Order: sequence, then structure tokens, then C-alpha cells
Amino acid sequence: MTIHRLRASAYMGIEEIDIDIAPSGVIIEGGNGQAKTSIVYALRAALVAKGIGPDAIRLGADRAEILVDINDLSVRRVITQRNTQLTVTKEIGGIVAKLPEPTTFLRALLGTSALDPIDLLTEKDKQKRRAKILAALPTSVTAEQLSTWTEGECTEVPTNATGLEAVSQVRKAFYDRRTAQNAKAKESRKAANDLKAEMQSARWPSWRRGPRPRARPTSAPRHPGPAWRNCGAAQPWQRMG
Repeated sequence: MTIHRLRASAYMGIEEIDIDIAPSGVIIEGGNGQAKTSIVYALRAALVAKGIGPDAIRLGADRAEILVDINDLSVRRVITQRNTQLTVTKEIGGIVAKLPEPTTFLRALLGTSALDPIDLLTEKDKQKRRAKILAALPTSVTAEQLSTWTEGECTEVPTNATGLEAVSQVRKAFYDRRTAQNAKAKESRKAANDLKAEMQSARWPSWRRGPRPRARPTSAPRHPGPAWRNCGAAQPWQRMG
């Protein structure tokens, strides 16, 4: 199923748009208040009937209209102050036929999911997004599983928590415990190093701690002897002063 065209008028922040969507997709760009989110909401309104109340009609208009082309289908949603109308047509052999029970047809076509991707995309609160994802992933964990994973240290499942939340809480508890033990070990190492330094200071007084004496050579170097010079022809043996 591929959406290849979206047209909308007077829906939320949209005055009028007509977008051809390539097979590779489309990128929507624009500043604040330029109807980027309204385009996403328009798709949801047309296909899953969310956001189709009269308050979705653009201010100053009396009706909103959304058309979505999906493969050989055309979905048309009209929103008025009193109600909403849905029409689904399909091209069969060059003939456009109007399908009966369009709402039932779209539900069967799109399927059902506990997670609304558009609702998740437009939700700005991180905690609410997390809650939506967890609600769409029903998981459970037993006390026996927790006991096995923690080698018997955890035997109770946290209350009011899904399976993923329970595992996350147990993991955090063990992580906090490890952090505390690491902090104690660090303090113990520091105390041991301080005690070692104190003991060394008591054993070697400050007057004994100084530069080490230079080692005496094993054998004294041979003295080169006095220097001689000629002071005159008459006293060649005279020693230098």
C-alpha cells in the first residue's frame, strides 16, 4: 500500500494543498505555524477517522475536505459542522466504482494496531511517548524469571509495572547497588594509601629524608700529577706555581 497523492483544503492549519508523493517518500519542511503537523493529521483524519470534529475546520471556512490516493483507491473525507462523510472509490478496468461500507473497508485494509504511529510522532511529551510504546508492547515477567536472572536476589515482581518496566527497575536497583559499592571501594583504597603514606612518614623522619648521597667511586681516579713548563734555559726543572 502506497500513498501517492494528498489533497486537502480548510483542514486545521491547511488552506489548500496538493502534494504528489514519490515512491521514495516526501520531506515536509517549514517553520512554525506553516501546517507541517496539519498535513500529518490530515492523513490520519482521512484514513482512521481521528481529528474529524468540527473544530478541525479551518477558521472562516464552513467545511474541510481531504482526499488521499492509495494505489488504485481514492479516499475522500468531508468534514462539516454537523457530521463527516467518507467515500472510497476504486478503479476497476477503467471504471471508477464506489465501494460500500467504506469505514469497514479501510479498517480491513489498514489493519489494527495498538500503536498509532501518527499519534506517537506528534506526541511531544517523552513520558507519554514512552507510555504509548509500553502499552503497545504487552509483556510480563514472573517472580521465578527474576529469581533466575538475579541468582535468587530478587524474588518479587514490582507492582503496577509491565514486563519491560519491571526488568528496567530491577536493573536500576542492581546498578545503584554496584555504584554504591564502587564508591566504598574507592574510599577504602584512598584510606589505605593515606595510611601507607603515614606509616612511611613515621618510619623515615623528615631529617633523614633528603637527597641521597652520591655513591663513592670504587677506585679513586689517578692524579695526573703537576704540570711543568720551561721558565728559562737555566731552570728547566722549575715547577709551575
